[in-house]
Amino acid sequence: MNVRDESPTRVAVIGSGPAGFYAAGHLLKESNGAIEVDMLERLPTPWGLVRSGVAPDHPNIKAVYASNDMMAAGARLAAKGAGKLDQVKILGTDGLPGPAGGIRAVAEGEWAATFTYPTGGPEAIEMAKSILLDCAEKVPTVVTVPTTAITSDNAKQLMRN
Repeated sequence: MNVRDESPTRVAVIGSGPAGFYAAGHLLKESNGAIEVDMLERLPTPWGLVRSGVAPDHPNIKAVYASNDMMAAGARLAAKGAGKLDQVKILGTDGLPGPAGGIRAVAEGEWAATFTYPTGGPEAIEMAKSILLDCAEKVPTVVTVPTTAITSDNAKQLMRN
């Protein structure tokens, strides 16, 4: 007696980095339901080390510029895990105060720098005022907001403020 099992084939994809997601997506798309995919990851979050900013397939990385302080903290953890903490400079963006912020990380030598990232709110309000209340016919097409580089030279002073 020949009994054919009609259940989907199960495939395990090891790693949930970009390549793992691409492979799983391709398998699911092309199988028309004939394949089920299980993704296995040893890290607590998907996207592998790319999420943290240090890619193991790029061993010559000298610096990571993160788009926010939390990503910079993740990049530092990834560099530490890769045994490259002393070889990779970490740069953040936000310049957040407090115990988990970038200012403290720079002051304590964990990162090379972070940069304040102003919202541009005051500049937007001033521009809106000039249009709506002052009837300005022309406003600047480019508005530059002030930012501060937080380095080892000023981080400790900024923590006291």
